Amino acid sequence: MILIFAALHGLALAGRAPELAAAYAAMDGGAAAGAASDTLLRTTAEVAAIVGRRTTRPDEAGRCAVCIRPSPRPHTVGCSAGSISTSTTSVSTAAVLSQRSSIETSGWDPGAVEDSREQGLHRSIAEADSPAWNVRAAAGRRLAAAPRIESVAGVLHRLLLDAQDTGVTSATAAALLARRDLVGLRAVLAARAVASDEGTADQLTAELDCDSRFATGEGRVELITQLRTLTSDTDPEVRNEALLRLSHLR
Repeated sequence: MILIFAALHGLALAGRAPELAAAYAAMDGGAAAGAASDTLLRTTAEVAAIVGRRTTRPDEAGRCAVCIRPSPRPHTVGCSAGSISTSTTSVSTAAVLSQRSSIETSGWDPGAVEDSREQGLHRSIAEADSPAWNVRAAAGRRLAAAPRIESVAGVLHRLLLDAQDTGVTSATAAALLARRDLVGLRAVLAARAVASDEGTADQLTAELDCDSRFATGEGRVELITQLRTLTSDTDPEVRNEALLRLSHLR
């Protein structure tokens, strides 16, 4: 079980689990539990592969709590600064699913996790109106990393166009683009298309220009494909923004 938590922790640090990383940063235990469950469901095979390459030290009993405690800089696992050594242990996807089942039957109630996720979502929506920019930024990151953002699209749009601090714009846009999906990219393009404040517009452009997918050929192809799809969007402003971005890539 320790290795599964460690694998999830590693995915969060690597940017592969943005919702879980956001929960760590916000020190939100309820959101972290829900995000961990979602990440495990989404990346079961990847977690199995990681677990299969690693083993804990023999003196790790009772240390799994350190893996799931939310903190701005999640801890590594191990009694001496948290080392995890490699091994050739063979762990199957079925084994990971079995351990996930044992977590649930030993007190991790899926219904409670769902309730915690909903509570975290409502809290994030409320914090989107906070007078503190860093609280709004954290809310934007959490909402952007939610599995289904359509229900909070209006709140995200408002955070992307935050009138008081471009830090909120930056945090929300970066989290949406980190999803690497069509809905996240569309949300940022929709905001950029209507941004009237020069600073906000420049920040949104900068986030789009810094999309991590530009770093690899595969990522660039993925991004271009999504932009081409959005040139047929029902919103003319999104269509125009997608066409503009494509013209810059040629």
